[in-house]
Amino acid sequence: MNDAQPRPFHIRIDRELTHPQVIALLEEHLAGMRAESPPECVFALDLDGLRRPEITFLTAWRRAPSDSPGDAEGELLAMGAIKELAPTTALGGGHGELTSPCAPAHATCARAPHKPFSPNCSTSRGSAAMRG
Repeated sequence: MNDAQPRPFHIRIDRELTHPQVIALLEEHLAGMRAESPPECVFALDLDGLRRPEITFLTAWRRAPSDSPGDAEGELLAMGAIKELAPTTALGGGHGELTSPCAPAHATCARAPHKPFSPNCSTSRGSAAMRG
């Protein structure tokens, strides 16, 4: 029996989308979408689409133990995006569209942090408040 405590994860906004784990997961996600859906039903954005200013791209990472070699970022657990549909103004809050979170195929439901990407979240930049 393993009594080790799970390592915490952190979510960050990624504007560059250049990390090899992010690119690999996006490619895995796009390939899966294209394999399982007719072309007219695939709405997933590629890297250029995710870099547009109205998109906030989020990644969830589990840091590697400090004594282990490898990627300093740790392990990519999930990613998702928020598209700003109406900006926040002085007269009212904005709203946006939350994509379905995506996790690597090797991640189990217990490991992938889908809850932080719930439709009731808002980003720290304050421009894409979600409505449930």
